[in-house]
Amino acid sequence: QSRGKSNVFDFDETLGLMPRGKILDPTTGKKRKMLHEDTYHGWSAEFMKASPLAKQVAKNPEPIVVVTARGPDAIPVIEKWLGKQGINYDRVVAVGGMKKAFPDDPLLSTALNKREAIQNLVKNMDDDSKKKLFLLIPENARRTIGF
Repeated sequence: QSRGKSNVFDFDETLGLMPRGKILDPTTGKKRKMLHEDTYHGWSAEFMKASPLAKQVAKNPEPIVVVTARGPDAIPVIEKWLGKQGINYDRVVAVGGMKKAFPDDPLLSTALNKREAIQNLVKNMDDDSKKKLFLLIPENARRTIGF
């Protein structure tokens, strides 16, 4: 059974942005600024702020696929976050830790290379979609992916 085309989005810094204010750290019970290292843990997904792209995606009734470099513990937290944002999703794929589980799998190693995956995705988009995407991606992220 063919699923057809899917809209695939990364979670961190694409759909969800780190909040600028303080968060309640569930490990200490104290308020503090969120650190990049916090994004290695599933619990921090609930504190992410919706990006302009996420707000646009929420307007589209077609379900999306969300990919994250976080571990599987993040899946239910991201699913809840997507629901709060009104984003219709098909599934959340967490690839964090997979490289450790399958270190000799060249296909998995290639799939886990986000930069290459994003470049291929952009390369296959039509020009109008590329222009819209360009306006939504922060400049530093554009440089990172060569866009």
